[in-house]
Amino acid sequence: MKLGKEFLSFCLVGVVMLGIVLGFPTKVYGQERVITNVVVAIDVEGILEDHCTPTVNGGVIEWVDCKGTELSPQIVDNRLIHMLANNGRAYNLREGAELTISAFPSDVIRWSSTSFSNNELYNIVSYKFSPTRRRIRPDVLDTPKKMVIKKCVAVPMSEARQDIPSCGSTPVVNYGGIDYTLQRQDGDFWEATVLAFGRQKYTFDFTVLDRKGETHGFYRLCNIITNRRFWIKL
Repeated sequence: MKLGKEFLSFCLVGVVMLGIVLGFPTKVYGQERVITNVVVAIDVEGILEDHCTPTVNGGVIEWVDCKGTELSPQIVDNRLIHMLANNGRAYNLREGAELTISAFPSDVIRWSSTSFSNNELYNIVSYKFSPTRRRIRPDVLDTPKKMVIKKCVAVPMSEARQDIPSCGSTPVVNYGGIDYTLQRQDGDFWEATVLAFGRQKYTFDFTVLDRKGETHGFYRLCNIITNRRFWIKL
């Protein structure tokens, strides 16, 4: 009887190891989907230095003759992008070139973008997100959708705009001795549903706006997403 239990345990371990090797799913179907939020931080100043011509106006450097068009964006170096994810099942291998995750079909990935200056000097407008369709194997992602959300932000009263509606049960608050006005602000991100495991290329097109709302070129990031069947946290 003892031998039978040991043999059964050995078989059970073998089945588990085989499942890991073959990538048998460990997620319970019907379980709530997992959302992975990815922040794409872009070195806008580095991009402008690489693809625009600097001029000096009143002692201030301005960028002109920037490359790229909306239909034919300028491809930028992946060293100028960094991606951060919100859970332990995602990381990027090389300065933004590749994002590796572990997600199951029906899980969701959301990408939002910002500049290194937190959009203080330049604002990023991402207008196209295109996965490259795979001919033989199934796509990792479905067609991404641009999502727009309304959020409530705290703005110092000295900087608040009267034409923007307030929000919250208490529109005026005080934190650390500073008075803030709670105002509505639109936000946006790209959202895609995970379809399968594997590896897929995608492009991310965006333009850069300065404080005056003037456009400074059109650009494209060429990245790769890899979705693993199982995750080993090192």
